[in-house]
Amino acid sequence: MLKRFRVRNFKNLLDIEFRPVGVNLLIGPNNAGKTNLCKALRFLCGSSFLTLDQAALWVLGESWNITNVAVGEKVIEMEAEVELLSLSKTYSYFYSLRLSAEHEQSTLKQPLKVIDEKLVATGERFPQVTLIENHRGAALLTNEKAYLNAGSNGSPIMESQVPPESTALSKVFDTQASRLAVLFKEFLYNSLYFNLEPSALRNPKITAETNLPSPVGGNFSKALFTVHNRMPDLEKKVIEALRSLEPGIEKFEFPSADPDFIQFFLEDKSGHKFSVQSMSDGTLRYLALSFITVILAGVTPLPNLPRLIIFEEPENGLYVGLLKPLFEQMDFTGRNGQCIFTTHSPYVIDLFDAHLEAVHLMKAGSPGSKLTTPDPHLVKKLLDNMPLGEMHYREMLG
Repeated sequence: MLKRFRVRNFKNLLDIEFRPVGVNLLIGPNNAGKTNLCKALRFLCGSSFLTLDQAALWVLGESWNITNVAVGEKVIEMEAEVELLSLSKTYSYFYSLRLSAEHEQSTLKQPLKVIDEKLVATGERFPQVTLIENHRGAALLTNEKAYLNAGSNGSPIMESQVPPESTALSKVFDTQASRLAVLFKEFLYNSLYFNLEPSALRNPKITAETNLPSPVGGNFSKALFTVHNRMPDLEKKVIEALRSLEPGIEKFEFPSADPDFIQFFLEDKSGHKFSVQSMSDGTLRYLALSFITVILAGVTPLPNLPRLIIFEEPENGLYVGLLKPLFEQMDFTGRNGQCIFTTHSPYVIDLFDAHLEAVHLMKAGSPGSKLTTPDPHLVKKLLDNMPLGEMHYREMLG
């Protein structure tokens, strides 16, 4: 579980510290930095398996204007504190990454290179052990197996040369020598981000080897097909959630399994079939949101490794009454997965009036945005007179 994330000099985030809980709601006006905070988190996660430039393109779609243009500094800093379970033992991680982002004069691009990188783990038999220490590509890696056998010959420290445009974490694969480092990497790698587009959800083309939807919703038919074949109990929960919108729905139908395209239909109790093309955008988004909340809460990528899921504006195209039962099913402790939602809807904000610790307010500023948490004691007093969403509209939350 992500306990703390700090980002410095990334887009309009000059110096932001984010302390998420199990389920989180990011609110604030347009251009305040909500999406940029999500992008910074995605970039950090992407740097665990992509080069830095690839991670920037994956998240931002460009490789310039990465740093805060109002300041002119060309160094990006990120820190993450994470708590994970391994073999029934809890381990705390501290990860820091410092990058140079100098402009190329000819292209104005900002190639990213590692200045410093450090991963420290704390837990049983690991008292604040530095697993990775990387300075401009000269990396020191702790052989965890050798560290635990301290009496054996040889040093547990391994030297390695890493390309400066990649993190040392992205080059760690050995689950024997680097078990805890790989676990931290898996946590970042398995994070998910969604900003769903109906056109992508409707597309039957298989777009990835993974069985999960893409950030915009591509590959959704394959994801449903996989659950249909392998996890019928979870498929039933998705159908039950969908019945709040379409009460007569009985099952999903997949008429043919093409290696490149998968079509799916909804079938009602009378045997009538409805194609994905006949569904409204709102129905389709609700189906996808139901799938994500039900399936990903019930399936973890590795035992005891809940996902970090970022979801932009889940209310788009939906009646808010449909969202309430989905949010009520969520585990706000984060044990089954940690979620971060962004929203502009006062009705979605109202759903968090009993979870004020989960509300985080972004405010635009110069030269950078600010992130605050509303005062719970003050807000609780005001809730007797007006809903939480109305307080946000009146700018009373911070």
